[in-house]
Amino acid sequence: MIWQNTKVRIAIIASLVLLAIIAYRIYGNIQANNERANRVSQGQNIAVATSFPQRQSITPVMRFAGSLDPVWQADVAAK
Repeated sequence: MIWQNTKVRIAIIASLVLLAIIAYRIYGNIQANNERANRVSQGQNIAVATSFPQRQSITPVMRFAGSLDPVWQADVAAK
């Protein structure tokens, strides 16, 4: 019979072990996700002070780091 062959028996046992490991990992991931969802749902409420929006003018400011003339500096450094 097929169970008499040791190679077949080893292959079946190895596949069952692999299947058990995969099932355990899936179960662990589901449990971790459930625990994470429970912690998030039990979060504390925090009161935040807010105010009404106000109109303000925005003045754009440009700041440059470094020189505005890099080509000239590169020519001097190459000589």
